[in-house]
Amino acid sequence: MEKLVKCELRRKMISRAVIAVFIIFTSVENVQAQSAGNMFDKPASDLSKEKLNEKDLEAYQNRALQKVDELYQYLEVMADHANKDAVRDRALQIAEKQFSKSARFYSGSGSQSIREYLKKCRTSTAYKSVESLSVSTPFALKPEGHFEGEIRVRYKELDSKAPAKSSKLKAEQITVFLMKKEKVFGDTKRFVWELTLGKVEL
Repeated sequence: MEKLVKCELRRKMISRAVIAVFIIFTSVENVQAQSAGNMFDKPASDLSKEKLNEKDLEAYQNRALQKVDELYQYLEVMADHANKDAVRDRALQIAEKQFSKSARFYSGSGSQSIREYLKKCRTSTAYKSVESLSVSTPFALKPEGHFEGEIRVRYKELDSKAPAKSSKLKAEQITVFLMKKEKVFGDTKRFVWELTLGKVEL
């Protein structure tokens, strides 16, 4: 058990370092990233084909779990006041781009746009430390032609200024869309399958 805990802590440390480097990199290469698309949204194989088979969907399902995990790491970067404002602002921008324009955050007190929700996360010192991620609803093809699924996130709400203070385990659910979008690669345009986050529900 102790070995597993140490491995998990090491994984999180490495992952956070990658996120920090990615934030700095995208701040410098923002223009290129916009024209080339997000290469991290596609599994290793080229999935710009018309139809996706079971293996393709499995690859994107795994990528969806990773994408959600990365989102919560961006939230942690935003909440950590030890980070420079420019880094926290960039983390907010990247986090917002992971969502569809109509995405909303739902809680018992009502709902708000994802932008409003992320802005509150940016000014707070609290963040959600992920304990586990699981596919609650696998990708299913919708009549509109896109795939839709849901990921359940179990987390503890922590405070970057008081890391020793922990809360009870909580859970929320994030809708994930897999749809074809037109992307520009240099002088070439083509449609590729892309993952986008939708509503977040407590």
